[in-house]
Amino acid sequence: MSALYFSRARLRAGRGEALAPLANALLGAAKGDAIAQAHRIVWMLFNDGSERPIVDASGKERLFLWREKSPGEYYILSRETPDNRHGLFDLDTQEFAPNIQPGDTLRFSLRANPVVSLKPARKAGEGDGKGRVRGKRCDIVMAALKPFEGKRTRDERTEPTDEERLKPTERAEKREAETAKAARAWLEAQGHKAGFALVPNPDAEGDKVFLAASNYETVRIPRIRGAGATFGVLDFEGLIEIADPALFLARLPDGFGKAKAFGCGLMLIRRG
Repeated sequence: MSALYFSRARLRAGRGEALAPLANALLGAAKGDAIAQAHRIVWMLFNDGSERPIVDASGKERLFLWREKSPGEYYILSRETPDNRHGLFDLDTQEFAPNIQPGDTLRFSLRANPVVSLKPARKAGEGDGKGRVRGKRCDIVMAALKPFEGKRTRDERTEPTDEERLKPTERAEKREAETAKAARAWLEAQGHKAGFALVPNPDAEGDKVFLAASNYETVRIPRIRGAGATFGVLDFEGLIEIADPALFLARLPDGFGKAKAFGCGLMLIRRG
């Protein structure tokens, strides 16, 4: 596997620093605008500031992952060293080569846009010619809550559904439980393909013993042209056991889930 690099980068926008006059414009925007701006800021460390794809000698696009620690501070995992040519960052970069053995247990933190494919009911004439119908991509929280959000007209109502019989607090608890279940199923599926498995966290309680999934929010990224992008973000924390270190380390720089250009997909790991 080619070398990987882990970086901590802080934009020099504090009081008295080079970018202080621009700090509010760069870091003080609303959520979606701030993430779009952060995407452009981190991008400056890997190319000349343009939006052109980063490609290697073979023409293959090179991917880097990033996550915001706080406004103006970022964690970055990349296959090449960041280039702070303009001196706009305080930058600490080290080669990322953890010594992981089969059976090792690691604590992890992951901010992800976890998605599933929801297959619609097939209609006559639909499909790709091979009998397959392409599913619609949906984040796991929206998919888990979909059964609770069906609406019926007055004429269609005969008797309350099980969901409608619940008190508001009970409905909230049930939805939270469904979200946790979907989050665990999604991450377990990721682990099957990446050489790790969730294990119980002895410090956690209740539904968070295997996985803490929190801070769900829907983010809309504005664009100059078009309607922009909207996606769901969820924070995961817990313990994993490594079954296949080579597979895990090969999979880690590719990230997990979607929306990787906007601060999702980077799994941070450390020993317990």
